[in-house]
Amino acid sequence: MEITATTTKSYGSAKVGKWDLKYEWESQNGAKPTGVKITGNDGKSGFINCDFSENNKNISFGGAADFDLEVAASIVESVTTINSSFDQQVEKK
Repeated sequence: MEITATTTKSYGSAKVGKWDLKYEWESQNGAKPTGVKITGNDGKSGFINCDFSENNKNISFGGAADFDLEVAASIVESVTTINSSFDQQVEKK
């Protein structure tokens, strides 16, 4: 058998204010992920769903949660950090 591709699934988490966030992304053969998915909740009825792909950036708050600029900025910063870590891996090769 020949291995033609290796996919690595990674997970992360963060606490931003009242929000518990979970991050998930996949990398194939060490390449930058094509997207990062983020979910979270505020410990009550509020929830957040995010999808950051190459062409789309979506942050949705639900469950009567108000838009939270602090958590949105943190998500953008975290996704940028995740993506830049793959850029640095490419530079080292």
